[in-house]
Amino acid sequence: MYVRTIKRLIITIKLPICPINFKMPMKKIPLTVLLSLFVLGAFAQTSPVQIIKKCAVQAGGLLCWSATEDSSEMVYLLQQFRWNKWVNWDTLFSEMRTDTASYSVSISKYIHSGENVFRVLPFADGKPQKSSEKIIYKADSFGELLEQVMYPSKTDYVIEFKRETQYELYNKFGEIVRQGYGKSFSRKGLDGDVYYLNYDNKTTEVMWSYKVE
Repeated sequence: MYVRTIKRLIITIKLPICPINFKMPMKKIPLTVLLSLFVLGAFAQTSPVQIIKKCAVQAGGLLCWSATEDSSEMVYLLQQFRWNKWVNWDTLFSEMRTDTASYSVSISKYIHSGENVFRVLPFADGKPQKSSEKIIYKADSFGELLEQVMYPSKTDYVIEFKRETQYELYNKFGEIVRQGYGKSFSRKGLDGDVYYLNYDNKTTEVMWSYKVE
């Protein structure tokens, strides 16, 4: 009874596409073979593939990699582990080749003090594949970049850094209210409250007591 039920279930949902040509009727195929083909076929359709073969930082701050591409529509996402999370930076689209393709992207404006960790995450037809190995790039310390946070007078609207840096400003609900790359940004329009500022490789808390219109 149990075996017959499983047989009906497998025949009803159909096997995944499989290159094997069976010359015997479906009902004569052993149950263990049907189960094995179903599991292996499903795994083959969903398992991520290692597409990126080589990935390294070269002179001039270029992150370069090569990938084995087929006819799928490929997209490559540059990510950096920063502020205790993977941050998405640049997106590159494939050259639609059927062999090995090479790519490069500048990471100069994403470099922060100390150890930098990058990776490339490929997507094939919208599905994520295996990422590249983590690429470690060590930079000198830039020192303290935050010029001012609380202002008593003229620059009350602006957060300033000593040099250009990536930054994110979050409110207490975890929502990004400011984001970008530069030496400063305005807090105009933000309510007086506690905020959390990510910049360089640091996170700090800032607070304003009133809203700037």
